[in-house]
This record gives sequence, C-alpha cells and structure tokens, in this order.
Amino acid sequence: MGITEIGKFTSRPPLFEPGTDAMWSDPHISQQLLQVHLDPNTDLASRKRNEIERTAGWILAQRSDKTMNMLDLGCGPGLYTQRYANEGHTVTGVDISKSSIEYARRSTGQSAKPIEYINADYLQLELPKNRYDLITMIYADFGVLSPAEREMLLAKVRSALRADGLFIFDALNGGDPACRKEQSDWHYAESGFWSDIPHLAFSQTFHYSEEDVLLHQHLVKTDEGLRLYRFWNEFFTHEKLLSLLQSAGFKSISFHEDVLKEEGAWSGKNVTFCVAGI
Repeated sequence: MGITEIGKFTSRPPLFEPGTDAMWSDPHISQQLLQVHLDPNTDLASRKRNEIERTAGWILAQRSDKTMNMLDLGCGPGLYTQRYANEGHTVTGVDISKSSIEYARRSTGQSAKPIEYINADYLQLELPKNRYDLITMIYADFGVLSPAEREMLLAKVRSALRADGLFIFDALNGGDPACRKEQSDWHYAESGFWSDIPHLAFSQTFHYSEEDVLLHQHLVKTDEGLRLYRFWNEFFTHEKLLSLLQSAGFKSISFHEDVLKEEGAWSGKNVTFCVAGI
C-alpha cells in the first residue's frame, strides 16, 4: 500500500464511518485489552476498582426493594456482574469480546449466584421481552453508537424491561474542554498493544464540533497489511439525552453527575449517569 492510500485513511472521515477492523475480535489485541480491564489501578478499559465498587452499589440502590433479574450489556470480564450476583440477583452478561467472556465464565464460581454469559454483539442479539427488572450499560458505551444504533438499542432495551424496570447507563458530557483537543502521534514497536509483530501505529483524534462527537483513530501498519480502528464517542447534554429517551418511550428519567468521585476529563462530574424507566 502506497503513501497516497495511507494518506486517504488518515484524513478526517465522514461522521460515524466505521474502521476496517475491530479490536474485540483480534486474538492479540483482545488479550491485551483484557489485561487492561483487569488492572485495578487504571481506568483505560474499565474503571478503577474503587469506582466500580461505588458504581455497582449506587446502581443496586436505585432498585433496592427486591431481588432483581438483571442484564449487563457490554459486561467485559464480569467486573460488575459478579458484584450484582454476590448481592443475590439473577444476572446475565453480554459482551462481544470472546476473551472477556471466557474470563468471566472462568470467574463466575467466585459469585454467590451463577451468572449467564453470552458472547455476542448486543445490537444483533434478540432480547427476551418483559424479562428484566434492571438493564445496565456502563463505561460510556452509549456514546460509541451511531444514531441508528442508539435507536435500535433503546428499542431493544425498552422491550426487554418489565413494566417497572429501569435502564441505567452512563455517557460523557464533555464538561472538560480538554477532552475535545485534536492531536496526532505515531510510534514504531517490535511488539506491543496493537500487534505482536513489528508495526507502525499512527493515532489521531478528531472533534466534530457541530455534533460534539470525538473520534479516536488508529492506523496500524505491519508487513501483513494495514488495519484501521475507529472509536467514536458522542458527548451528551441532559437535553439531548432526554430527547432520545423520550422518543424511545421512556418516561421516568433522571440524571446524576455525582456517582464517580475521581476527577478527570473522562470521569467524575464529566460523566452523566442516566436512570430511565418505562
């Protein structure tokens, strides 16, 4: 592949245009990502353990009146699902990463109740109707979806909730202007996060100001070819979230910026937690 074609991939793409590859299905990258998930002192893939404990407790407190049937979308290696199960709830976890689900299944013996884990893309998974008391989706997954995917997700979630059920998720609100900074850099490595063979990685950040959407883009070149990873994330005001949820049929909606205590562009008050009922 010539320099001209590489240049084409490093230009600002149309909004929500996908990359050519997904790290969740790459055997090497998914294992690297799992290790980041499991590091209790970093919040690059999952939040730090003290924040996970605090968040899980806060979520359960929103429906503390009974034992629940719960669904965790994008559950990763089960860091939240195990905590829900330890409180006596019936829990199902769904994640697209085979590595994360396999780890979660190996770890389910540590939980007070068995957990059902499903390795699938939750956008493609048919959810049972009127099944769950509480559905969660944590770590700003809501913002990575395109508008069409969000509409699909909200319809699935609403259908899967019982009459008094709740959907709890978090989203970035962009309160810190620094998170919108556009930048680029590159590095060469014999082996690293992106590949276990020599590779060149070119990373860029684009901000789409009109829609308030951020793109993290990574172009990885090896002797085997070129891979392009794109990670979109939209920032949400209360008004934008309220409009999306009401259009999907949710009625009881509240917003919370006091769940996370550690400060930073991607944590603390810069993250909005939403509780939506039907």
